[in-house]
Amino acid sequence: MKYLAALALLLLSQAAQAADWLERCEAGITTGDASACERALEQKPDDPEILRRLGNAYFHADRFLESHRAYQAALRAAPGDAGLHYEYASLLVLVNEYHEGVREAETAVKLAPDHRLSWALLATCYRMMKRPDQAIKATQRAAALGDRREAYTLAHAYGDGSDGLRRDPKQEARWLERAALAGHVAAMDELADLFAKGRPGIPADMVKSRYWHGRAEAALR
Repeated sequence: MKYLAALALLLLSQAAQAADWLERCEAGITTGDASACERALEQKPDDPEILRRLGNAYFHADRFLESHRAYQAALRAAPGDAGLHYEYASLLVLVNEYHEGVREAETAVKLAPDHRLSWALLATCYRMMKRPDQAIKATQRAAALGDRREAYTLAHAYGDGSDGLRRDPKQEARWLERAALAGHVAAMDELADLFAKGRPGIPADMVKSRYWHGRAEAALR
């Protein structure tokens, strides 16, 4: 019985130490201090959450090769974690590694088809890689899921008749409004201008124009 009690105390102590190092690990990420994450990993080797945080800490310390390795180890431990694939893809895109980033983002949307941020990131990757057909499809998906930046991008594509879409003022207004309702200030301002002047099939409406102009001004205060 004494042995079991001592073992239980030891396990509780180790768990408390691991939790303490994990908390310190989180605190050190944005400063690029990976030491606490490294200590946490000693307590719980191959833990995907610790490896994720370690990879993030290395990234903030500009230790990109080590960041890659930590994320790859995390993904080996948790290959079905859509959020982990998205986060790794985001870091890859930040260092202009689009071919690797797009692969991770594609995996993320396969695992979580309704993850708005993954679709938005995928649209960015496709645009940077000069793959307009795929970019516009990802943009449409992200916009439909409520991404305001991609809704704004989609509105401009309909307004310009670009990226394989026909010019369509009604669709332009629709997606400008979706972006504006989600808080996109430039979309609010452009929507005010659109209703002030009108477009083919969209009569001028000064009430709506003043409303969106006021929303834009209020958002900038």
